[in-house]
Amino acid sequence: MSYVSGNINTNSHIIPDATVKATTDPDQARKERAKDKLRKAEAEGNHLWAVTKEKLFQPAVAGGLFSVVNLGVIGGLGYLFYTTPAYRSDAKFIGSAAAGTLLLLGAEGVMAESYLQTEEGQREKQRAQEEGSALYRQTREVVLRPGVFGGLLGLVNVAVLGGLGYTAYSHWDERVWDRRWVTGLTVGTLALFAGEG
Repeated sequence: MSYVSGNINTNSHIIPDATVKATTDPDQARKERAKDKLRKAEAEGNHLWAVTKEKLFQPAVAGGLFSVVNLGVIGGLGYLFYTTPAYRSDAKFIGSAAAGTLLLLGAEGVMAESYLQTEEGQREKQRAQEEGSALYRQTREVVLRPGVFGGLLGLVNVAVLGGLGYTAYSHWDERVWDRRWVTGLTVGTLALFAGEG
């Protein structure tokens, strides 16, 4: 037995301090770190939502998003009706699609109307009216010149007569051509030409 091991009192124990254990509890420290991270994530999420809301709900951006949604809905419905013929005669599906589309367009109209009630909406409306008026005046000035307008009417006439001629030529042998069709096409064409005159 050595001198060092002989002088150690085996009956003495070190009693840990209770205050040290309470402040250095690993579970409590882990919980505090998790709560702190959660608060930081919530604050960052709220900031990102505020920035996103500010950017998305500008009239031009929101209008563009509404246009994309509208095109998606109309295109999706058209694709479903085209690819699945059973939907064309399903009254429940047609009614649901019409109601959903009307609900979507109504909600967009309500949002646009509520935006127009704000000061920024009124300024945007005034600016759009001024731009629209200027665009209309410029278009009218360019298009309604005699040479331009006559050329546009000539293009419309050529397109109408060419379309009618092509349709008549390609479907000449079919039994579709009765007096009602011929009369309707003739009256429609004459009405178009009279309106142009």
